[in-house]
Amino acid sequence: MNQQNDIIESLQERIRHYEQFSADQEEIKASKEKETELMQIIHRQAREIALISSAWYDFQSRLQNGNIVLSRHRGAAGASAHHAEANRTWLGKQRALVVPKAGGR
Repeated sequence: MNQQNDIIESLQERIRHYEQFSADQEEIKASKEKETELMQIIHRQAREIALISSAWYDFQSRLQNGNIVLSRHRGAAGASAHHAEANRTWLGKQRALVVPKAGGR
């Protein structure tokens, strides 16, 4: 009888350890998913900063050399005009090169 109680306690202890191990594994998995998501955000932010820095450098170089004309483009009102104007800018063109296409995934 005493031996059976020891076996039962041992098995119950194993079950507790297994449940704790499973919970720890789920926490680790959730933590890794969150870390991956944050790394993707950091990567996108770093790419955007690099694009803006490059655009600023290019703009300053052309401005210093006198190879740039400062003007504003007037287009039709609306979101499509904003999209078209964004594609005309240097940064808009660079962003279009780096940002993955929605249909190409």
